[in-house]
Amino acid sequence: MGFRISVVLLLLLGSPLSPLRAEVGEEAQKAEEFVPPPPPPPPPDFQPKGKGGRPGNAAIWRVFSMLNPQERKAMMELQAKDPDEFRLQLQAKVDALRKAEREREQKLKALVEAYHKAAPAERPAIEAEITAMVREGYQKRLDENRRHLEETRRRLDWLSQELAKREKNADRVIQDTVRRRLERKEKPVH
Repeated sequence: MGFRISVVLLLLLGSPLSPLRAEVGEEAQKAEEFVPPPPPPPPPDFQPKGKGGRPGNAAIWRVFSMLNPQERKAMMELQAKDPDEFRLQLQAKVDALRKAEREREQKLKALVEAYHKAAPAERPAIEAEITAMVREGYQKRLDENRRHLEETRRRLDWLSQELAKREKNADRVIQDTVRRRLERKEKPVH
C-alpha cells in the first residue's frame, strides 16, 4: 500500500526533481488520468499456495494437526530421512483432506437445493440434517483451532525458556564473542 501511495504522490506532484505544483486544476487533471501501476513482481522464490505440487502452509498445518503424536513423529522422521517421500505423503494427505471437504460441501449444497425444492412438511427434516452437518464442520474447525492454540502455547513456553536461558548467559556470550573477534586478525579495509 505504501508503494501505491508513493506512486500516487509522485504522479500528483510531478517528478521527484520538479518543484511542487500549486495549480489545483493541473493536479485534478492528473488525478483523473491516473491509472494505478501493476503490483510489483513477487520475489524470485515465491510459490503460490498449492502450485507445483506444494501445499500451502495452512493445509500443511491442518494435516499435521490431525495426525496423532505417533504419526506426527513418523512423518518428522521421514522428512529427515527422505524429504521427497515426505512431500509425496504430505501432498497425498492434503489432497485427501481437500477431497473430503469438497465432497462435504457438495453434499451440503445438494441438501440446500433439496430443501428449496421440498414440500413444507419435508423441510424440517432436511433443515435438521443441514444443521447437523454445519454443526459438525464448525465443531471440527473449533477443535483444529484449539489444537493450534495449544501448539502455539507450547511453542511460546519453549521460546520463553530459551529467552530466559539466553538472558542468563548474555554476559558470557558477549565476552566470548568479543574475545573471538579480538583474537582474529582481520584484514585492513583499503
